[in-house]
Amino acid sequence: MASISGGTGIKAALVDISTGTRDQVSWAEYAQRLQAYLDLVQRVLWPQLIIIGGGISNVAEKFLPLIELRTPIVPAHLRNHSGIIGAAMFAPAE
Repeated sequence: MASISGGTGIKAALVDISTGTRDQVSWAEYAQRLQAYLDLVQRVLWPQLIIIGGGISNVAEKFLPLIELRTPIVPAHLRNHSGIIGAAMFAPAE
Protein backbone atom coordinates (compact mmCIF):
# COMPACT_ATOMS: atom_id res chain seq x y z
CA MET A 1 0.00 0.00 0.00
CA ALA A 2 1.18 3.53 -0.71
CA SER A 3 0.14 6.51 1.32
CA ILE A 4 -1.11 9.81 0.02
CA SER A 5 -1.79 12.98 1.88
CA GLY A 6 -5.33 13.55 3.02
CA GLY A 7 -4.67 17.30 2.90
CA THR A 8 -6.18 19.00 5.91
CA GLY A 9 -8.95 16.39 6.19
CA ILE A 10 -9.50 14.21 9.23
CA LYS A 11 -8.70 10.93 7.52
CA ALA A 12 -5.65 9.50 5.79
CA ALA A 13 -6.12 7.70 2.52
CA LEU A 14 -4.27 4.45 1.95
CA VAL A 15 -4.24 3.31 -1.64
CA ASP A 16 -3.63 -0.28 -2.66
CA ILE A 17 -1.52 0.18 -5.78
CA SER A 18 -2.47 -3.20 -7.24
CA THR A 19 -6.21 -2.49 -7.20
CA GLY A 20 -6.35 1.29 -6.90
CA THR A 21 -8.87 1.02 -4.06
CA ARG A 22 -8.86 3.42 -1.10
CA ASP A 23 -9.22 2.57 2.53
CA GLN A 24 -10.31 5.63 4.52
CA VAL A 25 -8.88 5.42 8.02
CA SER A 26 -8.42 7.79 10.94
CA TRP A 27 -5.00 9.27 11.63
CA ALA A 28 -4.74 6.97 14.65
CA GLU A 29 -5.34 3.92 12.44
CA TYR A 30 -2.89 5.25 9.84
CA ALA A 31 -0.27 5.70 12.57
CA GLN A 32 -0.92 2.18 13.84
CA ARG A 33 -0.39 0.71 10.36
CA LEU A 34 2.71 2.81 9.76
CA GLN A 35 4.02 1.81 13.20
CA ALA A 36 3.78 -1.88 12.25
CA TYR A 37 5.81 -1.24 9.09
CA LEU A 38 8.39 0.97 10.78
CA ASP A 39 8.82 -1.57 13.59
CA LEU A 40 9.84 -4.08 10.92
CA VAL A 41 12.21 -1.58 9.26
CA GLN A 42 13.71 -0.80 12.64
CA ARG A 43 14.29 -4.49 13.49
CA VAL A 44 15.83 -5.35 10.12
CA LEU A 45 17.88 -2.25 9.29
CA TRP A 46 18.63 -0.61 12.67
CA PRO A 47 18.50 2.94 11.23
CA GLN A 48 19.81 5.88 13.24
CA LEU A 49 17.02 8.13 11.94
CA ILE A 50 13.81 7.66 9.97
CA ILE A 51 12.76 10.55 7.71
CA ILE A 52 9.20 10.71 6.41
CA GLY A 53 9.01 12.53 3.07
CA GLY A 54 6.56 13.06 0.25
CA GLY A 55 3.09 14.52 0.45
CA ILE A 56 2.24 12.81 3.72
CA SER A 57 5.04 14.76 5.43
CA ASN A 58 2.92 17.90 5.01
CA VAL A 59 0.55 16.56 7.68
CA ALA A 60 3.13 14.78 9.86
CA GLU A 61 1.85 16.48 13.00
CA LYS A 62 -1.36 14.43 12.67
CA PHE A 63 0.29 11.00 12.92
CA LEU A 64 3.98 11.20 13.95
CA PRO A 65 3.20 11.95 17.63
CA LEU A 66 1.21 8.68 17.69
CA ILE A 67 4.20 6.54 16.63
CA GLU A 68 6.56 5.13 19.27
CA LEU A 69 9.91 3.83 18.07
CA ARG A 70 13.37 3.61 19.62
CA THR A 71 14.67 5.23 16.40
CA PRO A 72 13.95 8.97 16.06
CA ILE A 73 11.39 9.72 13.32
CA VAL A 74 11.02 13.16 11.74
CA PRO A 75 9.36 14.73 8.70
CA ALA A 76 11.66 15.78 5.85
CA HIS A 77 12.92 19.32 6.42
CA LEU A 78 11.61 20.51 3.05
CA ARG A 79 8.49 18.33 3.35
CA ASN A 80 7.02 17.43 -0.07
CA HIS A 81 9.54 19.62 -1.91
CA SER A 82 12.55 17.45 -0.93
CA GLY A 83 12.17 15.04 -3.83
CA ILE A 84 11.49 17.81 -6.33
CA ILE A 85 14.58 19.75 -5.25
CA GLY A 86 16.73 16.61 -5.24
CA ALA A 87 15.61 15.69 -8.75
CA ALA A 88 16.26 19.22 -9.99
CA MET A 89 19.77 19.17 -8.53
CA PHE A 90 20.67 16.06 -10.53
CA ALA A 91 18.83 16.92 -13.75
CA PRO A 92 21.17 17.26 -16.71
CA ALA A 93 21.99 20.84 -17.61
CA GLU A 94 21.01 21.83 -21.13
